[in-house]
Amino acid sequence: MERREHEDNEDNDAMTHEQWQRQVTDALGMFGWCWMHARRSIGKAGKWTTAVNIVGWPDLLCWHPTRGLLAIELKVKPDRLRAAQRDVLASLRQAGVQTLVAYPEGAQSLVDALSRPRSNPLCKQCCGRVQK
Repeated sequence: MERREHEDNEDNDAMTHEQWQRQVTDALGMFGWCWMHARRSIGKAGKWTTAVNIVGWPDLLCWHPTRGLLAIELKVKPDRLRAAQRDVLASLRQAGVQTLVAYPEGAQSLVDALSRPRSNPLCKQCCGRVQK
């Protein structure tokens, strides 16, 4: 079980959540990780919602043939973890899943966590990314 949080970051006004997610998913693909993201959509009440049955579910669920499962919650300032997100991450850790709260300012730590290279040829099939 691993737990990493990068909440001691500096302001990064230029980075949006979508841009940060794209950078992270690109890095996941480079290092042989497959990943799943539940997309947000406008719900019945006209508010943004994610179609999962667990409030606080992390942005990305990732898996690697030798590194196991990793749940990543992505944040950009001024966003902070909500209580429900903390609870879900704690529950996942108790189940043996590695968790990571990743801010753009902690990008190097994220790369370090992902970069133990080992190609997964099946990843082309599961997430549609060609591994390098």
